[in-house]
Amino acid sequence: MKKTVFLATTAVLGGLLASTVAFADTPANQSTYSDATTGKSTANVTLTKPDKNPVQPNVPGKPDNPSDGNPGNTNTADLMLKYVSHFDFGSKELSAQSSKAPVKTIGLVDANGKATNEKTVPYAKVSDTRGTAEGWQLKVKQDAEFQNAAKTNKINGAQINIATVTPVDGTGVTTTDVQGKSQTIDQTTGDAIIMSTTGAHHFGEYSAMFGNPTETGDTTDGVQLLIPGNSALADDYSTTLTWTLESVPAKN
Repeated sequence: MKKTVFLATTAVLGGLLASTVAFADTPANQSTYSDATTGKSTANVTLTKPDKNPVQPNVPGKPDNPSDGNPGNTNTADLMLKYVSHFDFGSKELSAQSSKAPVKTIGLVDANGKATNEKTVPYAKVSDTRGTAEGWQLKVKQDAEFQNAAKTNKINGAQINIATVTPVDGTGVTTTDVQGKSQTIDQTTGDAIIMSTTGAHHFGEYSAMFGNPTETGDTTDGVQLLIPGNSALADDYSTTLTWTLESVPAKN
């Protein structure tokens, strides 16, 4: 009788030991149960950054490309400036008074290069596929005064007023993941921050729309050329702008 009890006890203890070992070796993704009516399971996913950052100058939220002959940046990187529009202020009559010339909007073409009836305000597009918490900032600098081709005439005191910077994500929806900053620049101001990430920044594409993204007119006040009175002769004038995208440390 004692032997029988001993064996039975040993069998029960052996079962408890085996059960204890099994729970100690439970995989991290195995469901657990705290009582008869409560369970806890896991959900897992691994996100990896893409092997290549595709070059796409298309307007945010649309399949169409700008018709300005600008194919976008062909130099690829995990963090890149994909596209930036040129500013065309058209033709303006000389005046003794200060005046403003609004920038022209840009027509669109479809994937086959055929013109559509749509237009967009100028914009700059950034793509970040690093998959890290690091942020970035986009700066612009006017390199020189507005001058004619021969560099014999210039517009004295002219400034570019980037009055409206509307940040949108890759689908064309306004976002708080990045912030835009209005700037007035000339050849003396140096680098001016136009768009930068906030603490809520996420992986993806972001664009600074220079104006209201829904505008459909021929011009927009989102960017204006400020021309002082009696500041120039009748001529064609131009300058260049340098856009610089920089990585910045992650924000807490």
